[in-house]
Amino acid sequence: MIHIHNLSLTIDQKDVLSAYTGSFMPGHLVGLTGPNGSGKTTLLRTLAGLHASYTGTILFNHKNMKQLSPNALSQLCAYVPAEPICHWPLTVTQILSIVSKDRGDIEILSKKLKIESLHNQNFQTLSSGEKARVLLVQALLRKTPILILDELTSHLDESHTHEIMSYLKSLAAEGKTIFLSLHDVEEGYLYCDTLLKLCGHTLKPLKKKTPILKELRP
Repeated sequence: MIHIHNLSLTIDQKDVLSAYTGSFMPGHLVGLTGPNGSGKTTLLRTLAGLHASYTGTILFNHKNMKQLSPNALSQLCAYVPAEPICHWPLTVTQILSIVSKDRGDIEILSKKLKIESLHNQNFQTLSSGEKARVLLVQALLRKTPILILDELTSHLDESHTHEIMSYLKSLAAEGKTIFLSLHDVEEGYLYCDTLLKLCGHTLKPLKKKTPILKELRP
């Protein structure tokens, strides 16, 4: 369970979020929308423990995030950035092996997310969509109860977006808590259990649009 109390965020002396309180139970896919520049990335980085300029309290299973060691936090939460950076000419296999030596797990997840053919390729030469899928596999190999994904689907085509969002929804149904920033609000309505909008320093839930769901579902 994640409990947030009176959370306020700033970046570069700019307010991002003011006094937000909310709780997120295990087994939910939470979508985060909002205008460009509203602070979605800052909020996700904060939840991942990568942005310390905040006031308030973030509790993971009743443990204060600020009191967790980096190792303890890494066992709770895996983060995939919107713009991955790799300064070394590593192959995809090497990228995945950083977090897991279990070849069975690597093979299963690589097949699931269709990156088997990329294993021997230099990560730096991949397309943005391929990088996103590789980093999602890497995050899943860590087997954390919480996933935080920044604009994961923004570089994917419609087919891959559907496959990955459906897979994330199934992972949430198995008990993971997943936060995902989205540009496409309709995508959020279709797949997410909870959809939030960050705008004007506030974080508010968006209600499901049943007619849209019925129209888009086969």
